[in-house]
Amino acid sequence: MTANDGHTSIASAAAAAAVAAAAAVSGTPLSNSTHWSNEETKLLIKTWGEYRDSFAEIKRNLSVWNKVLDRLLNAGFFRSVEQCRNRWKFLESKYKTAAQEIESMGRTTWEFFDDMDEAKYGPKGSKSHLRRRRHS
Repeated sequence: MTANDGHTSIASAAAAAAVAAAAAVSGTPLSNSTHWSNEETKLLIKTWGEYRDSFAEIKRNLSVWNKVLDRLLNAGFFRSVEQCRNRWKFLESKYKTAAQEIESMGRTTWEFFDDMDEAKYGPKGSKSHLRRRRHS
């Protein structure tokens, strides 16, 4: 174990404790549900996009995920970093499938495509041509 790994474990434990404390104070339990509301999902995507450069620059990005988690907590969504990471992996997988649908069929019906495209590539990102085609 490196010194950095120990720091990451401490930070992760502190983040988990903060989430649990915030949930307890608000009277809202930490969500164990795998279901994410559209509002919660859109906030996760938007916030990830705001930290896109940090995610790209930092290999061990727990500190960045904690910032994303703080935004969700402030909006009243009680999730863990692990839940956020898992949701993001799922969204990235769906995004790739939707991009392939657009390339092959000219459209996708996935409701989060535009949000993900903007989060990953910016408002005029490299996949923005797919965004325009989605609505045609």
